Amino acid sequence: DEDAFEQMSMLAYLSAVTLVDASLFLLRTTYTIRQWFERFTRRRDMASRIAHELATEEPPELRYDPEAREAHTRRVRQLRAWVRQLPPEALGPLLDTLTSQPRAFEVEVEHNGRKQVQRFGREQALVFHQQAILNCLQWIVSGVGEGVYGPKRTFSDEEPNPAQKLFEKAVIRMGRDGRPTSESKHDAYEENRGRLFEFFSASSQEGDQARFRRRNLEKHVSRLGRHVNDHEGRL
Repeated sequence: DEDAFEQMSMLAYLSAVTLVDASLFLLRTTYTIRQWFERFTRRRDMASRIAHELATEEPPELRYDPEAREAHTRRVRQLRAWVRQLPPEALGPLLDTLTSQPRAFEVEVEHNGRKQVQRFGREQALVFHQQAILNCLQWIVSGVGEGVYGPKRTFSDEEPNPAQKLFEKAVIRMGRDGRPTSESKHDAYEENRGRLFEFFSASSQEGDQARFRRRNLEKHVSRLGRHVNDHEGRL
């Protein structure tokens, strides 16, 4: 029913943004699902903190710390596996979160055995948002070749593989509740795909890296959306 779907959508969102099984929260607290949902969506910098986690670029200092480097590699593998198994009802809200307005934020990091606070401004947060989106899409694309979504299949405009279907359904659901954002699935897809491209044009500091990220987005969306891009009536 309507209420059950809403509860499941909120759980899917929590799973996406916390990278754990959201139901585990409920085993340790008297918070309801809605209270957890509101707690995570109320923080204005939460989207940028999530983006920072998913951007997963290896800090230069890890080159000289094999143990920390291995821990980072394990974390990347965990994130990649997690994103690949998200259902559309969670991947859509995650993409929606990552295309929200970047905010200045700070995180606590450990360096040489000491905890330090690292601060990032809005422009750097935007880079994290964009890189996080690219990572998510790249992990899904590469998952096809690695057999994550079943037997290896090509990207087709006639017979979409499971990764293509996942992407299509997720883009249609790029809202906070995991539902299609329009009664017309085609309109929802086109509008939200446009939001992705627009978000990659948001930087005030145009340069080679920004153009490189935009080209990568175009490449991933071209492959994952090949079945429906510019083909009305296929959704």
